[in-house]
Amino acid sequence: MGSALRSSKLGRRRRSLQLAALILANGYWPGLFAATIYRGPVKVLCVPFLNCYSCPAALCSCPVGAFQGFLAATRAVSLYVGGFLLLTGFAAGRLFCGWLCPFGLLQELLAGRRARRRLPGVCGLLKYAVLLLTVLLPVLWVSEAGLGAPYFCKYLCPAGTLEAGLVLVLARPELRALAGWLFAWKVAVLAIFLGLMPFIYRVFCRTACPLGAFYGLCNGVSLWRLERDVSRCTGCGLCREVCPVSVPVDKNPNHPDCFRCLECTRACPVGALRFTWNGAAGEESGEKPGAGAGSGTILYGAGGAGEMKLKRTAAVLLAVAVIIGLCGCRFTGRPPETRGERAPAFTAPLSGEGKEVHIPDDFAGRAVVLLFFSPG
Repeated sequence: MGSALRSSKLGRRRRSLQLAALILANGYWPGLFAATIYRGPVKVLCVPFLNCYSCPAALCSCPVGAFQGFLAATRAVSLYVGGFLLLTGFAAGRLFCGWLCPFGLLQELLAGRRARRRLPGVCGLLKYAVLLLTVLLPVLWVSEAGLGAPYFCKYLCPAGTLEAGLVLVLARPELRALAGWLFAWKVAVLAIFLGLMPFIYRVFCRTACPLGAFYGLCNGVSLWRLERDVSRCTGCGLCREVCPVSVPVDKNPNHPDCFRCLECTRACPVGALRFTWNGAAGEESGEKPGAGAGSGTILYGAGGAGEMKLKRTAAVLLAVAVIIGLCGCRFTGRPPETRGERAPAFTAPLSGEGKEVHIPDDFAGRAVVLLFFSPG
């Protein structure tokens, strides 16, 4: 399956965009060669995919790390990061997972020809547990000083270990000397996922990624979405056969596990599937849900009152997301290092609990991501 996706024209185009996103989000080459972290003005911006803040080449911030870090330091939700996630999620759902995420690209490149597409139901639910813990733990699990930590980044995220932890520890002898059990744990987690990638297609995205879980919940209400024209569908099942994660496209084209690679739209022999603005396919067909060939399935966003209700709901949610994002984007003129506590590390800490570790000045955890917008 992995080889088939890479060989298709659509797959090559998607892979090119993923590679471009990797280069654009990690374009600070001086930091990569000097093993230092960029802390310039662009760092306040988030990208809509996992991209570790502490990666030496990273120009922007990871939304999961920024969300958790702000929540841990202030016990309040960042309006900017929350608004950004709502805006991107309700605009296109998991499209960003399929077309931009560099760690998703790595998983696809490592996927073998016979990589497993189906997972037991409980495995698919794990990512929602990770999402819930990502939101709750920074508030519920706090130190004696009353501060939490970005626990997903600290204990689980393999992307951060690969992009930042390994690079910094291998490049800086003073950091290698400080590496402890927690760093070893993070490397082990990364090794486990890397070992599974050739055998299970996008295993991390489908079992442990909180960002993918959130975007997946937005698939059903996003403005840009997959539409199935029931007047054209013949029920041949080709859309299911080409789906790399075995989504029942003919029953639920906007399934939470769909990362919108759009291979089903290419494979459909009658053009019954399109990725389009909410409800466009249903309006063109003029059919009611379940009509036409392949009846008994549901056309999500089909014509009629149900479609209008769904479109209006999605439009309202998008408008709310934009407003929240704009309200949160209130910069302060004070230097980040003069405000609040120092930021918790976004990469695996290099020592166990209770140890004080001196980090060189170029690694100091300045509150660029956590407190770059005033919390009020």
